[in-house]
Amino acid sequence: NTMLKSYSILSAAIILLCASSVVQAQDAITNFAVEYTVTGDNPTVNNTDGDFLSYSYKDSKMSMILVNKMVDLKMVYDGEAKKGILLNSMQSGATKIASLLNEKALAHDNSNVVVSDLEGSKRILGYKCSKAQVTLKDKTIDVWYAPKLKPYNFDFEGYFFSQLDGFPLMMVETSKDGVLTSTATKVSLDLADNVFDQKVPQGYKTISFEQLNGGKK
Repeated sequence: NTMLKSYSILSAAIILLCASSVVQAQDAITNFAVEYTVTGDNPTVNNTDGDFLSYSYKDSKMSMILVNKMVDLKMVYDGEAKKGILLNSMQSGATKIASLLNEKALAHDNSNVVVSDLEGSKRILGYKCSKAQVTLKDKTIDVWYAPKLKPYNFDFEGYFFSQLDGFPLMMVETSKDGVLTSTATKVSLDLADNVFDQKVPQGYKTISFEQLNGGKK
């Protein structure tokens, strides 16, 4: 299933969308958007070749957009209302699916996650970043994160980056499928309200998140 082949990136996006539970510093930027380019060392396996990825945060709302040669994904969630939507559209136009989200859909087991601070710092797009490594059962992720960027707390258990004191601007994920690198190309502080629209567009079939995820959850 071509759509499910993009699910590893979608899972990572869900993790990031479950926003940080760190305490907000007074001078932290909490409303922002980050755009990334995602590349892989084995595009045939991990289905990435210059993908576009973005995360946006505004008050209690958040949005993720992923566009690659196969699929166009958009996820929007409101942490205060505890509801959201996930839109999946094949680039061929053959399949358009909308899935309604709740807290259960975004819950993840983070019991096998270990986050370790590493030495080193560098600037990405003008933001000073610290380094950490996230170790999971089947992958490791080297992360450069900006302490200046901190989304509001939506208190989701599955956000394993919550142990980072900031938001990732570069991630290098290593697994049996190869290496995925997400590099921030733009940070925006001016956000449009339509980024957080939860309306189901015309032509989309509505299914549950459980159905989209093959009956899991």
